[in-house]
Amino acid sequence: MTLRFIKLQATGNDFILLDQRSGEMPEDALPTLTQSLCDRHFGVGGDGLLLVGNSASADFRMRMFNPDGTEDMCGNGLRCVVRYLMELGKTQEAHWRIETLVGTRQVSGSLVDGRARIAVNMGKPTFEPGLLPSLIDVNPIVDYPLKVEGETFLVTSLSTGTPHTCLFPSAPVDDKTFFHVSPRIEQHRCFPERTSVLWVCPESADHLALRIWERAVGETLACGTGACAALVAAHLKGLTGRRARVQSRGGTLEVSWQDDDTLVKTGPAEIVFTGTLQDGRKTSRNESSRCRTDRSR
Repeated sequence: MTLRFIKLQATGNDFILLDQRSGEMPEDALPTLTQSLCDRHFGVGGDGLLLVGNSASADFRMRMFNPDGTEDMCGNGLRCVVRYLMELGKTQEAHWRIETLVGTRQVSGSLVDGRARIAVNMGKPTFEPGLLPSLIDVNPIVDYPLKVEGETFLVTSLSTGTPHTCLFPSAPVDDKTFFHVSPRIEQHRCFPERTSVLWVCPESADHLALRIWERAVGETLACGTGACAALVAAHLKGLTGRRARVQSRGGTLEVSWQDDDTLVKTGPAEIVFTGTLQDGRKTSRNESSRCRTDRSR
């Protein structure tokens, strides 16, 4: 079986995309395929696998699988899907409704001088502990004293399509603390389905610096749902307004918590290269097949 794939990235969050509108792979094959493709040593390498499909209720459907094969929602992945569809349709402007794991999302995109700027309405944040899910019986979970190996961390937890737990250290987190504490919070018994962990440093009332530990992935350069969660958590703590630039190691997203309580995030997405897979293995990596608009910059 030969598969054509597209590699994309959105502020450093990188994905492998398969277009399944002409036929879907067997459901039971997806976890193993995802693990194989996302392997950075023996596969294509990526933070997740994106599947584009048909939808009965929207223009398109997006599914995203983490490198361990679990299905999840991903805001940056959604921007990558929009970028791919814009390239496929040779369009400079786009307005679509895309079905996701957590509901249908409104998206828009524009292409100027080969650079894409894509906005996604991420819906409303969720604070109800039972919906995150979390065993912490507080609503909302703001500055909750979570014990981790005898040490207490003040955490703020919410969902923006996937669960996030935010910490606000007095200084940027060091590597030792980040790599030791983050996975322990991710797998803490208070979060039965695990949680992503965000270390948030407010730089000003409209600028946040973010370091990200994603559940089922580990450290990533960016996270769209995480950027939204960081803004909401910072606002609940009185540290920002309802709009901010959220800067991670992969780049900057603009996030707005609208008056109707929905979150809108805006940022870039790029096609990196395309290739083909034979029996789930990469057989060619065509660096010259970068999208035409990239070559014309």
